[in-house]
Amino acid sequence: MQRGQSHEEGGIFPGRGRGLAHRTACCALWLFGMPALAADPVVLVGGPPVVADGQNTATVQIWSPAVGESAKISVKGAPLLGEPAVDGGDFVSFRITPPLVTETGELELKVKISSPDGKGKGVVRIPVVPPDRGEIGIAFDPPQFRYGVDNAVSVRITLPVGPRSAGSQSLEVHSSIGVIDTVTAEDGGRSFLARWRPPKSIEGSQMAVFAVVDKAAPDRVVGTAAYPVMVKKSVEMPAAAGSSALLTVGERQFGPLPAGPDGRVRFELERDPRISSGRLRVIGADGSVTESTVELAFGEGPRFTFVPPAVGAVADPSQAVKVTVVAVNPDGTPWVGKAPEVTVDRGSVSAVVAASRAGRFVVTYQPDSAPGKVTFTAALDGRTIARTMNLVPAMQAGARTGALEPVLLEGNKRDATFTVTGAEPGALRVSGGAPRGRLTGNGPYTVSARLNGSASQMVVHAGPESTPTGRPVTKLFMWTSESTVQADAVSMVPFVVAAVDDQGQPVPNVPLSLAVASGSGTLPPMVTTGADGLATGLFTVGNQVGPVTLTAEGSGVRTAAPVFLEGAGYTGAELATTGDTRTLAERDTWIGAVAVARAGRAFPAAQPAVAPMTGADVARLEAERKVQEREARMASMRTAKQPAPDTGERASSSESAAAAPPETAPAKSTKPAKPAQSGGFLDQLGPPPADGLGRSETRVAAHVGAMPRNYLATAVDIESGIGGSAVFETPGMNAPSLDLRGQKWFDAFGADARYRYVYQTLELPFQDDPVQLGGSELLLGGRYRRSIRPGLTWQAAAGFHYQTVSAFVVGTDGFEEARQGLPAARVAGGLVLDRGPYYASFETGGSFKPVPTGFQVELTAGYEVAQNIAIQGMVVASSRAGTVSDDDLELLVVEGFRGFFIGAAYALP
Repeated sequence: MQRGQSHEEGGIFPGRGRGLAHRTACCALWLFGMPALAADPVVLVGGPPVVADGQNTATVQIWSPAVGESAKISVKGAPLLGEPAVDGGDFVSFRITPPLVTETGELELKVKISSPDGKGKGVVRIPVVPPDRGEIGIAFDPPQFRYGVDNAVSVRITLPVGPRSAGSQSLEVHSSIGVIDTVTAEDGGRSFLARWRPPKSIEGSQMAVFAVVDKAAPDRVVGTAAYPVMVKKSVEMPAAAGSSALLTVGERQFGPLPAGPDGRVRFELERDPRISSGRLRVIGADGSVTESTVELAFGEGPRFTFVPPAVGAVADPSQAVKVTVVAVNPDGTPWVGKAPEVTVDRGSVSAVVAASRAGRFVVTYQPDSAPGKVTFTAALDGRTIARTMNLVPAMQAGARTGALEPVLLEGNKRDATFTVTGAEPGALRVSGGAPRGRLTGNGPYTVSARLNGSASQMVVHAGPESTPTGRPVTKLFMWTSESTVQADAVSMVPFVVAAVDDQGQPVPNVPLSLAVASGSGTLPPMVTTGADGLATGLFTVGNQVGPVTLTAEGSGVRTAAPVFLEGAGYTGAELATTGDTRTLAERDTWIGAVAVARAGRAFPAAQPAVAPMTGADVARLEAERKVQEREARMASMRTAKQPAPDTGERASSSESAAAAPPETAPAKSTKPAKPAQSGGFLDQLGPPPADGLGRSETRVAAHVGAMPRNYLATAVDIESGIGGSAVFETPGMNAPSLDLRGQKWFDAFGADARYRYVYQTLELPFQDDPVQLGGSELLLGGRYRRSIRPGLTWQAAAGFHYQTVSAFVVGTDGFEEARQGLPAARVAGGLVLDRGPYYASFETGGSFKPVPTGFQVELTAGYEVAQNIAIQGMVVASSRAGTVSDDDLELLVVEGFRGFFIGAAYALP
């Protein structure tokens, strides 16, 4: 990258070298003759989410004007693999191993850069998702089913946390008997409720076997359970004629009943299938008693069912599919006997393997290459069950490129020729226009496209021939046709979003919301994937130089794509994409497989590029984002307590928006960040801390100063009869003082500790030694803060205030002195301003009973002179009144202080 040219060389920063050329807002405010400097920004080059399982590795690329050839780079937040490498052109790459996460979120990395070109500091947030695995929970209500008495069963299903957001999962539920007729999401998608109805007839009490899978990961996210179904049935037991019999099954008793003349006794038994035997007590006619254990589950074998296989799969021998059978004993315990035999009518299956969880048996199915249906049959203990799966043709990705000629449609021209070079394409789609005919030729392939009369641009794309499997979307891939574009505020670049399932096949009809997450430019708010699983549109660039991150989100899945806006001496030739190796490889396959191009009317006049955002701009935006997130959380907590509104109208509106063509949808704008000079007073001071509240590190400070006092003391209730008083004012610097304090913030809550010591002497004419009137104060407490604006907060504090007070009076009999430690409770409140290198606070507080009663006002101002180090000044005014007791002497003291301190504060890194 060529930067920092002189004015004669065409640069826009005349007279500046490389180290200063990019700092357009670093010296935005002069105060006391000092510039308000801010570190260069550190920007993440976006990409798809990283699967964070504690083992997967990811390549991260960042960009910062502070990068130079000899840059020193520090990265904290995840284990590094090797050292960061300078790619050139202000880009740096490094590899990390993200720790295991249990929910979708962001991995925060703290990055510091130091080079002769400048210093950069920032937090980059890498989108991470948990691995797609886990056990599905299944619970039943009622806990057991009485056939002929109960009508239906509610089956509550809870899913493990996975890469898709709550509410976007799609489930498949099977049972060995009965029917599943509804599956609905509850609690915002955190759980599901299925309704099970029994069959019209059933042979006897048995365990119904349930199996549930997440359709997006049918071989990795599984849950199974056995449910007792009780059926009333007549059971005969042997008993001598004339006797009576009592049958005990579990905790229930049946009888006593008389035996018939045929030597049999008949019970109407409603047996829990988990109980396979009972205790029979027979009382003979002569009074004799015999007891025996009787078998109740005669001839019953295991119950089993398929864990729902995927609705579809690719007819590709290289893409094996796992199929699971779950089996239980008659009493519901896992079956560990002979494995079921699984066969298919096409392709091949491996030998059955017992899974790590007892009662589950897995086969690996290798399909053939022909599309169609395949039937799986499982046999166990004389019973058989069957399931089918649809095989679709494998997608032939290949590599292809596309071009439209002419690109510029002048005058009344509306037609352009789209040419595809490389692999044979599938269906053609045009956004903002329509095809005129079909692709022809044997390579290259051509077709004419016509611009709509109301449109100014059209985007044509052709991807691989493909057939959806019916599985839900698990990944999104997004990219632009050009990775670098001039930052002129008018150019338009085609973007593509591919929605794919866990086998890499396209997923049609997926509504996607789009946004410009960072950088300048605009996107249409919504697009929807077509039959080919692809959605296209146009990104209109901004005029601020630097990396831009575009995002797409739909069906609980999110992705991102980078593009670099060039200008003002900056280029982005070294732009890469952040992500893990496997995901980026899949993304590259799709990028190569889709031919895309744009043609249309001339763009409006270009605007001049502006320099990249400064560190102050980035910090301000980050602080505002934090405040918005905090407000959103509070709003969510408030609305969670209210009844859910009717969403019918909203759903209708969403469908309408999703169906709207991209070119007719209103644009969503992300405005370029303004330079620091054009902001208000607070913006000119510098960026707020990243959380928008205040400095959240552990900070310690030490100050020295003087605390002159006004003093009045009167002796009261003196049993010895001594009386007197003393009034004086300490000379200005005759009260040296030391002030130590520490503070630790945990987001909105903090802990506070302060210690102050005043050394004060007074010469008395009738006293040989000077009187020492010094004392100490200790304050311990907690604090709470809320944002007014980013970097401006109000704070409240409460805690314990302990003071040692020394006092004296001069009476008729001489000098009397008393010294005592006095506790009090303290409350305080005030404002804190924390922007850039500047820090200021105003606080007023009061100390109350037991004693003494006091009032304090404190004003603090600081300036950060080096990283983590600031100079501070304080003005303190306080007053207190209380009774100091020492033996039989009581002194009523009223005194006021006015203190001046100077010192330094240090933030622990």
